[in-house]
Amino acid sequence: MSRGKGTPHPGEWIRHQTVTKPRAAADRTLWLGADCSNGVEQFALFAVAGCSRARARFKSIAAGTLAFYFVQPDGVTRYAAGNPSTVAVTANTETTIDTANVYGESWCIVAFTPSASQVASITLFDFMAL
Repeated sequence: MSRGKGTPHPGEWIRHQTVTKPRAAADRTLWLGADCSNGVEQFALFAVAGCSRARARFKSIAAGTLAFYFVQPDGVTRYAAGNPSTVAVTANTETTIDTANVYGESWCIVAFTPSASQVASITLFDFMAL
């Protein structure tokens, strides 16, 4: 990620990535193949500094809601305002959530709250930012 001002060099852009096993429990409880429990939120933290847009593509065996939150510089505390609207996830149907307004934010969280418990529930979880 660029540390200077302006748009990062294309080699520093965040590429399309499939979200797999967690790097650390503190920054990711949601990934491809993860189990889910009814009503228990799962999330993944992403660095978006220098980006102008972000999108998550998501599919789960369980229905629920998908949310996108910007996070304070501590990488933990979520902002209450200025986040895209939460979207409903229909079981076994691809869903997207995105924003064209990153506006200099450094971190974001994509969070899924299922309405049923399933083993290996998450069948698609890709994150893109530019």
